[in-house]
Amino acid sequence: MSDVLDPLKKNRDSILKGEIGALLHDIGKCHPNFIQSQSLRGEQKFYHGNIDGFLEPELVDKIKSKYFEFQVNGKNSSVYNVITEHHNLNTNDNIVKYLQSCDKIDSADDKGIVRVKQSVENTLIVSPFGYPKEKIDLQVLKSRLEVLQNNLITQFENYICGKLDIKGFRRSLINNLRPVFLHALGETRIPANDVTLWDHSYSTASLFKSVLAALAFKEDSSENDLNEKNLKWRIFGISWNGLEFINKGKKIGDILARRKIIEDIKEELKDLCEIKYPIGNAMYEDINGIYFTFPSLENNKAAEIAKELSSEALKIITQGSESELWPVFKLSSESRGLIIIAKELDFAERKRKIPRRTPVLYIEEKSNKEYIGNPCLSNLQEDNKDICPVCRLRSKDIDKEMCAICEDRKRDRLSTWISDRQSTIWVDEVADVNNRIALVSINFGLDKWLDGTMIGTIYSQTFEDWISAKKKRIDWK
Repeated sequence: MSDVLDPLKKNRDSILKGEIGALLHDIGKCHPNFIQSQSLRGEQKFYHGNIDGFLEPELVDKIKSKYFEFQVNGKNSSVYNVITEHHNLNTNDNIVKYLQSCDKIDSADDKGIVRVKQSVENTLIVSPFGYPKEKIDLQVLKSRLEVLQNNLITQFENYICGKLDIKGFRRSLINNLRPVFLHALGETRIPANDVTLWDHSYSTASLFKSVLAALAFKEDSSENDLNEKNLKWRIFGISWNGLEFINKGKKIGDILARRKIIEDIKEELKDLCEIKYPIGNAMYEDINGIYFTFPSLENNKAAEIAKELSSEALKIITQGSESELWPVFKLSSESRGLIIIAKELDFAERKRKIPRRTPVLYIEEKSNKEYIGNPCLSNLQEDNKDICPVCRLRSKDIDKEMCAICEDRKRDRLSTWISDRQSTIWVDEVADVNNRIALVSINFGLDKWLDGTMIGTIYSQTFEDWISAKKKRIDWK
């Protein structure tokens, strides 16, 4: 391992603390008073960043602890500042200014045009298609916030006294925030009330984390600052032909074991890119790959970082899949937002289907010209042996049904079932009276949604609203 990733290792704790602050920056939106203040009646003003006014004093004191102060590239901040100052346009905290930009960019992507406030008695969380999913009950919301605060007090205390390291604290924090934030709104107005507080908090934290990573790499640069008004990001994609990998399973046990292999690989890749070398967060994943936010750096530096991460990721993928998955790595060109994900998915769809024995890294510049690097793997096939009919990659003895690795996967699933018989693995238990079964595979075509084509068909405002807004703009001029 070269020293290319050293700035990430050196600033790891600070970057993760900044991410923690960003995850918590809108915790005030879990408070019932926020829903009331944003309702049609708007009965009272409520500043959701003023945590001293509504969170438990014990929790606020722990957030203010010196253990949650951090520094990146000579710039000092704290989790408390990130939460309380994120709407203060006159703040002197440069780190907070970066968060404000990330917050605005994510809000613009999420909200679009917001028009109608909801009543406090009928504030709904809806699907992206406008279908009601949940009505927010203020008493339930209050109870969830109380439970969350108690859990956070314990977690903050465990980190302060050394029972948790920063990795464990981050994991515990996310596990507690997610189930609560999914039942709160990042934006209460229609039609943006499909954006939960978790959606907004995680997206903003992911953008912010990559900005802090970029700032860490600026320490050794003559240009050692970032312009908060012109922040940009890249996407680092790791893809493979997961559908083909899963379909190689001949029996249900084989299929489920292969699915678990992919999930385990993605978890290890998250640990690599989110914690060990905190370059960003996973912002999209499926059985065919995973995509991370990545800082916008000059092309040579970005390429070096991507190559090192690709090398580390390659070890994880080949070891986890016993060299059955052959990844394609892609570093996108820089962009002001993450809507370029549709283009990255389309690229991966075309590239991962090409048969090859060597993983490839593609690096895209502004000119859209792609440069290729080839981390090599050794040939796995052995002479004078049959090919395993399950993986169709490794060799097997002539008198064996499958290779040793595929046999171990099958045996491991049986051992797991014997120790905990909560689910079935026997085909005859799910077969009909004629001993027939069917395997149903469902795929969703999301391309048109991800590139924005279908989003344009969603109702967001009436013609009258559009005319009214247009007239106001004309009158103002």
